[in-house]
Amino acid sequence: MKKTKTKKQKKVPGKSGKISQPGNPGEKPLEEKRPPGRPSVMTREIEDKICEQIAMGKSLVKILQAKGMPCYMTVCRHLKDTEGKESGFCERYARAREDQAEYLADEVVDVADTANAINANAVRLRVDARKWKAAKLKPKVYGDNHNVRHTGPDGGPVKIQAEKILQSIAKMTPEQRKQRLEELRSKDASSAKTG
Repeated sequence: MKKTKTKKQKKVPGKSGKISQPGNPGEKPLEEKRPPGRPSVMTREIEDKICEQIAMGKSLVKILQAKGMPCYMTVCRHLKDTEGKESGFCERYARAREDQAEYLADEVVDVADTANAINANAVRLRVDARKWKAAKLKPKVYGDNHNVRHTGPDGGPVKIQAEKILQSIAKMTPEQRKQRLEELRSKDASSAKTG
């Protein structure tokens, strides 16, 4: 049988496993308890840098590759967390994305002006990519589909005032109904002749 060597654990001062009291020799004072979870690396300065660069047309992936920037998932979590909403990052990020659409749309002409016989296809690809991204970020402004929809107040359904009409008809006598029906038929006939 071969003997295996075991590593001896070194004792670290102040790490005896006991709760140390401040003032005991060789022991560190108690530290304040930190909130549970990972510490956030999203500071106001980082949030502002991200928003500024997005507004200038850069992609979030490209921005986060720079040194000192958080990972992609940290930013996504921060956008969904209450912390990101409380700091105003969500609103600033949304405005930066809107500005990005404007930037990309403005950049289309400059990119197209660089075309020549040699690089025409590459330039067309760059222009199409910017147009596509702008259309995704602001579909009402830069999108291809322009749907006309009739909506009521606050985007709700259109309400027809049938209830009022039915109530007024219910209050009419049979003679009044007959007279109103004749008025409507004569209007309909006269509008058909002129139309």
